[in-house]
Amino acid sequence: MSPYYLAHAFKETCGSSPRQYLLRRRIGEAQNLLISTDLPISRIAELVGYDTQNYFDLQFSKYTGIPPRKFRQSFQVKPEQGKEE
Repeated sequence: MSPYYLAHAFKETCGSSPRQYLLRRRIGEAQNLLISTDLPISRIAELVGYDTQNYFDLQFSKYTGIPPRKFRQSFQVKPEQGKEE
């Protein structure tokens, strides 16, 4: 089976190219880790398969529209100020 045929069959079955599928999976896992852990972004980048945090930041921002740090901040619970019980 040629690489071209394999990529074509993969896209037909999964709806995206192998490269796009891998990117979606990596970014999805990174999103989960950013929300559910306090791991440093550099460590999350390593865990999802990126050699450098800079390249991870670039790819994450391109895919989601916001950098990983802002993504994480948007999911952090902020204590309500001035609330009395």
